[in-house]
Amino acid sequence: MKIIVVYSFAIHPGVHKLAATLARNGHDVKLLLWDRDNKLPKVEKVDSFAVHRFRFKAPYGKLAVLLFHPLWWLYELLFILRQNPDVVHACNLDTLPPAIVAKLVKRTKLCYSILDPYGSAYTGRVPSIFRKLAGFLEKRSISFTDILFLVTEAIYEDFKDAKIKRLVYIYNSPEERTDVEVTPKASSETCIFYAGWMADSRGLKEMIDALDGIEGVRLVMAGKELDKGIVEYGKSKLAKFEYLDWIPYKEVIRKTMEADILFVFYNPHVASFKYSTPNKIFEAMMCSKPIIVNEGLAASRIVAQEGFGIFVPYGDVNAIREAVTRLKNDPELRQRLGQNGRRAYDNRYSWKIMESRLLEAYKDLEKWLT
Repeated sequence: MKIIVVYSFAIHPGVHKLAATLARNGHDVKLLLWDRDNKLPKVEKVDSFAVHRFRFKAPYGKLAVLLFHPLWWLYELLFILRQNPDVVHACNLDTLPPAIVAKLVKRTKLCYSILDPYGSAYTGRVPSIFRKLAGFLEKRSISFTDILFLVTEAIYEDFKDAKIKRLVYIYNSPEERTDVEVTPKASSETCIFYAGWMADSRGLKEMIDALDGIEGVRLVMAGKELDKGIVEYGKSKLAKFEYLDWIPYKEVIRKTMEADILFVFYNPHVASFKYSTPNKIFEAMMCSKPIIVNEGLAASRIVAQEGFGIFVPYGDVNAIREAVTRLKNDPELRQRLGQNGRRAYDNRYSWKIMESRLLEAYKDLEKWLT
């Protein structure tokens, strides 16, 4: 089938993996992205599929980006109509309206992935009326889709009243990587690693404060700053702090494998965060690493169920410091938690399991088209 996958940022490991999986299983895949920095090639070939980019500068994580959405939607719609695909696979709400129009005009099949709750894309205070409106529009829009893909069962609570034709769960699990070379540790210091969006609502400054004064610990962070000042704060507070900016996903996995401890903090008072199951949870599983997470998240329930992490209240610097110190001083605990995570990955969360679910759903779409 001819498939167009659409996502409104320049990069996302899960979206790339989705497109690559479909392409290597015989489909003609094009990936349409929005390059908001206007720095990447307009068209390039990647992993046997073509990447096309809408190169137009726009902000990240700010409500002001909504002013740019009409241009993005027009570009997306015209791209889909020109390509005349069999299937459009829209990822997140800000790609869905043009895909629905294309379905009505061209009678294409429509798949929809909710990778992140829509409100979590914005930092700072977001009016509740906006979140409610976005939720209402998303529920109504789902009735136009042929298959809904969710990354966690917890999200279903918000959409159980929607008209869902078919529901498939595809977790944010990474693919097994055999091409990653891990550098042996040159020192006995404990390495803590974080990769992802850098925002105040993700508890990064609290981790920095917790590490201040702990000897023999190095914090490595990679990603794009949505809220300015986090990197400078880390440099000013910690003697052993390293910032890598945005790095390729292969490098994220390598750094994860080389780390001793991972962490994920999401402010549970932000409504859209309570359903988040970030990549880092599943990367910790695959790489056999212990992870520190805060309570009150969908991700916390997975970590508790599988037993590969330690929990802290969100924003509690003392609790974070105690968790880090405990893991730092107990290599056997780190190993045991890491093994628990790897066992869960192999049995329930591996990309091989997710891939079979994805391909089975697409086989049914193919039957509907013939």
